Amino acid sequence: MVKGTSKTAAATRIELPSRDAQPRDREDAAPFEILNPGGGEIYKMSARYPTKPPLGPCTFRIFWKGGPPANDLTISLVDIKHWVVVAVIASNVVNVPPGEVGMAQWSIPANFKPSDDCDTPAVYPDKYGRYQIYIQGGSPLTWVYGPEFAITWSE
Repeated sequence: MVKGTSKTAAATRIELPSRDAQPRDREDAAPFEILNPGGGEIYKMSARYPTKPPLGPCTFRIFWKGGPPANDLTISLVDIKHWVVVAVIASNVVNVPPGEVGMAQWSIPANFKPSDDCDTPAVYPDKYGRYQIYIQGGSPLTWVYGPEFAITWSE
């Protein structure tokens, strides 16, 4: 579910800016700001966050504001360990007007395999992968990385 208009598109390869790069925000638009995930969240595979016991697929929402007026936002999930896009959450999204908050919802697929960022062999709930949300819109020069969060799983 995406607030605003969204068109379904096939997943495309996304070239990520380097971790240290800074976006060039358009002068006529506020920079993107990712509001949720806000950093530090732990999403558990096969659980409806944050309820326990497991109830089904883990679903979470991405909220943002700002960014250029654009009809082609792409919201992606970035694997921090390997620095690659592992899932396109939504593409061809029409950005919300200034002052409003956009929202996309994503359910972690059952076959999703988080990268193992544990330093030593670990077992659930200590197995985890580190991720960020990446939003790009208007041009490859307008983008933002969100704060880091984790996805945990058991084998």
